Amino acid sequence: MEKAADLERQREMAALSLARETIDKSLNLTREAMDKRLEAMNEFRNAMADAAAKYITRTEWDFAEAASNKRASYIERLVWMGLGAVALAVAFLSYVLKKP
Repeated sequence: MEKAADLERQREMAALSLARETIDKSLNLTREAMDKRLEAMNEFRNAMADAAAKYITRTEWDFAEAASNKRASYIERLVWMGLGAVALAVAFLSYVLKKP
């Protein structure tokens, strides 16, 4: 009877050892999968940081916008002055051409 109990204990120990090995393998696979996932996340984070480093800053944008607005205002003044000169030329020519 002792032999049967010893045999049963050996079977239980073998089953426990097999279960432990299976759990260890499962944990290792899970760790590897998590490491790969975290590595991919870090690569994505680095790519986003690289892209963000190339973005224009608020200060640069404000400066460029102000310069652009200044140029647009200058062009607008030139257009209005040109229109005024054309209107003046038309009025002058119509006055000169109507004289007998």
